[in-house]
Amino acid sequence: MSILSKIIPFLNKIYLILLKSRLKVLGYKYVVNNHTDEIHKLSNIKTNCHLELMTDINYVKSSEELLKDGYNGCRWCYNETDTDK
Repeated sequence: MSILSKIIPFLNKIYLILLKSRLKVLGYKYVVNNHTDEIHKLSNIKTNCHLELMTDINYVKSSEELLKDGYNGCRWCYNETDTDK
C-alpha cells in the first residue's frame, strides 16, 4: 500500500471537518452540486459524498426551494430527500 493511499483519506477527513465548521459559522446548512443537481446536508456529510471532487458548487441556508425545483438529496447524507431510491 503506497503512502498516498494512506494520506488521501486522512486529508479528505480534514478537508470535510474544516469545510463543515467554516460553513456552519457562516450559517450555511447545505452544499449544492450544480453539475448533478444534488443537495448535500452539511450536518451529515459522509466521505462517500466526495465534496473534495466537486467543482461547480454553491452553499445555501435552505434546501426547500431547490427541492421544489427538482434538485435531489444525496443518498448518503440527505437520504430523506433522495428521489433516486
